[in-house]
Formats: sequence, structure tokens, C-alpha cells
Amino acid sequence: MVPVETTRRDGKGEDGRTRTREVKLAVFFTQDKLDDKGYPVRNPAPPATSPPSSPRTSSLAWSRPTASAAARTTSASSPFHPLDGARFLRCAGFDGQVVSLVAYHSCAQVEADVRGLGAELAAELTPVGPLLTDALLYCDMTTGPDGDYVRPADRLAEIRGRYGPGHEVTRFIELAASEILTAAGHIEMMLVSRA
Repeated sequence: MVPVETTRRDGKGEDGRTRTREVKLAVFFTQDKLDDKGYPVRNPAPPATSPPSSPRTSSLAWSRPTASAAARTTSASSPFHPLDGARFLRCAGFDGQVVSLVAYHSCAQVEADVRGLGAELAAELTPVGPLLTDALLYCDMTTGPDGDYVRPADRLAEIRGRYGPGHEVTRFIELAASEILTAAGHIEMMLVSRA
């Protein structure tokens, strides 16, 4: 998203602004190399296989805030957006793998444990395989608040700064940082090796 797309939308920032609509898993690309700063240089040609055209991945490219808002209108709502979004998608008839990806995206099981919702999450949904889970995590952790590419470590620092010390999201990030960075690194290595 670019700033013009988030203008006049309520957000979570201290100033009330929205910085992104957080549409995820729509960032499929190939890369041929890294630039001199280490950022991916995206190949302008479409990938040989085109994941965004498949019904499953197209279903994933939707807004997290919309999922949370919609889930709050159902009886199955919690204070945890991955579970809210997954419940909403399940009620809307989405594929079980899509529902699980939303529920477990970006190490959400760790955050669920921090929030005391780990058993509830595990009782309702089963995680999908690591490759697709890691790919979604990579998309999430390389997209900054303004929709620009960021390094995963910088994304974690931004999240910590936004929530501040002692917040449950900050505690989650501190607990999951190693796993997040490892998974994002795994996907980045795959992207580079396939270029």
C-alpha cells in the first residue's frame, strides 16, 4: 500500500493513522540477485509458476483488519486477530488450509500462548506444512507499515517500537524472533537459489 491508499482510514498508530492494510501473500516474485544493500532485485517477468492465480493463494490476499472487523461481528471472536480471521474464514467456507494459514501466520502460536489462547488455537486448528507457512511469514516480515520492503530484523524492531516494552505483542516478538528470522532466511535463500 502507498500512503494515498490509507488516507482517511482509522488506524492503530498513536496519531490514529493507518499505515498499511496488510494484504499478505500477494507478494510472489522471483529475484535474480541482491542489490548492493542486500535487497532483492525483483525480476519483472512473472514466475514460471504463478501462485497468485490459484484459488488458494488468491484467497489469502485479503486484509487482516477486515478479517478482525468481520470476526468481531460473529459470536466466535477473541482479542487475537489470527484466530478471529481464521474463524471468520471458516464460517465463510474458505479452504481449511487457508483458514489454518491465517490462524498460524508469522508464529501466531507463540503469540497465542503469550495471550493465554494457545490451547484454544490448537484445539480448533492444525498448522499446515512449514514451506507455505514460512512463505507467508516471509511476506509478512518483509512488508513494512508503509507497504515497502523491509528486512525481517528491521520489521521486528518496528513492531517492538510500535507496541513498546511490556506489551504482549512485544513479548511475543521477543520469544519468536529467532524462529521468525530463521524462517524468513530460509525463504530468502530459496528465492535466491531459484533465481
